[in-house]
Amino acid sequence: MTHQASANQAETFEDVELGEVIAALAQSSAGSSGERGDTRERLLAAAMPAFATEGFRATTIRGLATAVGITPGAVYAHFDSKEGILSAALARAYRTFLLDVVVPQDPSEPDARFEGLCRRHMRFQMDNSALASASDVLLLNETVLHAAEPQTVDVLRRAKGAYFDRVYREVVRVGTRDSQVLPKIQTRAILVLCDSVSAEPRPETVSLDGNSVVDQYMQVIWSIVRA
Repeated sequence: MTHQASANQAETFEDVELGEVIAALAQSSAGSSGERGDTRERLLAAAMPAFATEGFRATTIRGLATAVGITPGAVYAHFDSKEGILSAALARAYRTFLLDVVVPQDPSEPDARFEGLCRRHMRFQMDNSALASASDVLLLNETVLHAAEPQTVDVLRRAKGAYFDRVYREVVRVGTRDSQVLPKIQTRAILVLCDSVSAEPRPETVSLDGNSVVDQYMQVIWSIVRA
């Protein structure tokens, strides 16, 4: 599914809160000018791994410009500052994740809804490993978040909370009612597990294709919710 198709679906997305944060992330990634374009998108794509591996302070406008084949001065036609690039890149990355993971519709049956959500999360981590890893590193770095625009950080925190709540609701629907493990703890464990798939392939799974890896992880996830 293309991001454009997903974006169109998001306009009528059944989860109102997630629909609102997807729209807010789109606004944050577009910046104050609301402009989009190939060069701008390439700058944002280059920024994520650069900020994650080199650090926000060590990453320079010149380095980002070189990465996408433009002059440093041309960067300022799209962004006012490095902080603006960071903010837009973080918002773009998390919006891409939500469009791919929560917007697609699943059957109404609870088990199918839960499994579809988990599988898409893991496939996103595998198919977009560089973006997913960079995003995870940056969103856990308080120094980086302090450098980003406060409004964007607020939207990102709201988005993460909304996604957690979505997974939590699905866990409650499919979980064992007399479980000794609290649903919110189950949810956190599942999200950590899904996020960890971006580190694949590992030695123990190198012989498996992507779907087989996801199948293995789903067995563990089901054991968590049915514990």
